[in-house]
Amino acid sequence: MTDSVIYWLNQVDEIVDVNDEWNAFALDNDGDTVVREKVIGKPLFSFIMGESTRLFVDNLLQRARLRYQETHKFYRCDSPDIKRFMEMRIIPEDKNILRLEHTIIRREVMSPPVYYRYSPTINYPYRRCSICNKVLHRAVWCEGGELVGTGPQAPIDAIDVIYHVCPTCIYQLI
Repeated sequence: MTDSVIYWLNQVDEIVDVNDEWNAFALDNDGDTVVREKVIGKPLFSFIMGESTRLFVDNLLQRARLRYQETHKFYRCDSPDIKRFMEMRIIPEDKNILRLEHTIIRREVMSPPVYYRYSPTINYPYRRCSICNKVLHRAVWCEGGELVGTGPQAPIDAIDVIYHVCPTCIYQLI
């Protein structure tokens, strides 16, 4: 068994299969709505928030398909109390199937925990980068913990965000 969360996409970016680690990771992170039986046959992009994030991921998928070679990207996938530094590998298995592997490279405790709430309908949410997880605050991309300070943050006081890709992460795509 691998420690990587792996899933496979068809030519129209629908999820056609996932490995056992998918469910384990989903359930460990309150993701009972994204377990195997609820994602198979669904478009990958229905699970990705933020138009610029969708475009970023689409660019990586198209790059792997057009070049017919593996591509990879480092990113963060945090929970409120853990920073997870990860690598995504996109591997063309044949002309019709891409295999995506997401592997945790290292973890760091986030203290204090930082809670976010996706809020696309409020007037002034913060922009949070889907790749590095930094938050745009007063024209500077910073760690969310800098917005919370040193005291504990209750989940009810989550930071309202929309998902975006910061200029640094866009530049690294080029």
